[in-house]
Amino acid sequence: MAAKEENAKNAINFRDPKYYRNRELSWLEFDERCLSEARDRQIVPLFERMKFLSITASNLDEFNMVRVASLKDQVHAGYTKKDIAGLTAAQQLEKISARMHEFVKEQYTIFNRSIVPALEKAGLVIIDDYTKLTEKQSKYLDKYFEENIYPILTPMAMDSSRPFPLILNKTLNIGALIAPKDSDGEKKKGKEKAEFATVQVPGVLPRIVNLPENEEGRKVVIFLEEVVRKYIGVLFQHYDVLCAFPYRIMRNAELDVDEEDIPTSFPVEPEAEEAPKPAPVNDAPEQPETEEAVEAVPQAIRQPYAPIPDLPFAAQDVTADDLLEGIP
Repeated sequence: MAAKEENAKNAINFRDPKYYRNRELSWLEFDERCLSEARDRQIVPLFERMKFLSITASNLDEFNMVRVASLKDQVHAGYTKKDIAGLTAAQQLEKISARMHEFVKEQYTIFNRSIVPALEKAGLVIIDDYTKLTEKQSKYLDKYFEENIYPILTPMAMDSSRPFPLILNKTLNIGALIAPKDSDGEKKKGKEKAEFATVQVPGVLPRIVNLPENEEGRKVVIFLEEVVRKYIGVLFQHYDVLCAFPYRIMRNAELDVDEEDIPTSFPVEPEAEEAPKPAPVNDAPEQPETEEAVEAVPQAIRQPYAPIPDLPFAAQDVTADDLLEGIP
């Protein structure tokens, strides 16, 4: 009897949360292992490192659209039950947010401080800011924008009479703060309330735009969104563009299905009703230049528990295939 009591005291309580890891945090650890391959400069070839980096970015998108979306649904529904690791949905979102901030910072560190310099050493220069363009490159882009990009851009402004438009999932967009000019074309004096405007970066064009070679004979490219940002003032000719920044939205892709309520057969309807628009679960904007810009960004794309709301966008979802496709 004494032995049984002693064994009972020493028995492991398999329901104790300390023996378990949270599923979502464990998934992020897996993505961190993929990121370690992108960090390895000794063994992994350059373009393979870029592919690993792009894999981590696409994995993170899916994680936000499904896992984070599911947790947000639980929070909005008031669900407070803890998981097997002892965390509520709200606690998981807090830990995920902190972990993802560090993860995305590491992604940018690898891309900007390791991969980009390695590409330049190999003869490929990436222009990350249109202000760095030479006069020859700017003239080339003037023609390229007018002939290829400008005809397919659709700028949209938002005010009291025009609600915020539906932004398609994962599309790349340019957000801008604009203020009206006076009749002389100059910026109006006094404090004018800025309006938020947006334009979708065309998905039918290559993400990488080739530029004339520099003086050293190296291949030079620029991102398509940076080209749109350079000429965004052309789209709002009667407005002064205070700032412009790329952003994208990832929408809730988690489907709530009650298996017990699924019928064995479905009636055929002549017309399906319009499906509700999935709520945004995350937005990835470039850091706006002013506090006014933050206030102007519509609530539709600013969500609580957004994992990466204040990190620069740069080239988060640029892949090795993008570069290979854009370089002849």
